[in-house]
Amino acid sequence: NTRSIGDYNIKGGYQSVDVLRFAASPPGITEPSVRVIDLEATEIRGRAHYLILMSDGVYKSIEAQFNNVELIDSNKVVAGMVEHCEHNCDDFGEVAQATLNRLVKVHSDKFSSSVHGSGRAQACSRRDDMTLLVYKFV
Repeated sequence: NTRSIGDYNIKGGYQSVDVLRFAASPPGITEPSVRVIDLEATEIRGRAHYLILMSDGVYKSIEAQFNNVELIDSNKVVAGMVEHCEHNCDDFGEVAQATLNRLVKVHSDKFSSSVHGSGRAQACSRRDDMTLLVYKFV
């Protein structure tokens, strides 16, 4: 079993997936593992601006846009997008959604302009489900 963010088909909708249809129980664990951290007692206070939790679909979508994955830091890309979207939104639900919308548009623009016959364009034009949670430290 695995914990994950997103991936509804692995958690709640697994019986509608051919490969998982006969599983005796959900292959993903939906109950979160919770740990409380005293931010005042850690070094993170004053250095971190956001806590960003993202599904693999978010970072895989970013990585798919670049030829050399080793040169891209998906965390920094998402943090930059969150920071940009924060200035145009009223709350962090909107920030998360605007960030995902922007990421989907960039991904779509990248692969719709690629040569449609290429294997890379076809493989990368599909993207996984994306979930993004954003918390701002104040």
